[in-house]
Amino acid sequence: MGLHKLLRQDYFTDVTIKAGKREIKAHRLILSAASPYFEAMFMSGLREKDQEVVEIHSVKETHLHLLVEFIYSGEFNLILIIVITEFFYSSAAFCDVISPTRENDQNLILC
Repeated sequence: MGLHKLLRQDYFTDVTIKAGKREIKAHRLILSAASPYFEAMFMSGLREKDQEVVEIHSVKETHLHLLVEFIYSGEFNLILIIVITEFFYSSAAFCDVISPTRENDQNLILC
């Protein structure tokens, strides 16, 4: 069973991520493995670790589905590249809060 099938058929979801009014059921483990942003959110003792619904402020409502589709499928297009770039830069500040000892911007993707 592929990751995308888990998402489409809502198997074993343990979190709902929300941007604006858009909500998507997902898996903390998969999100964390694919993104330092989600890893920091779910693995560092923040309140989102245990919340059933987590609001993502750094993603536009219209982009949430694209971002999650990319995480689960690995497929992307030009629009998705723009969305991921926005997400990366907006989440960089969040990662700095979690990991302020970062030595240089090259480590940004690692948070």
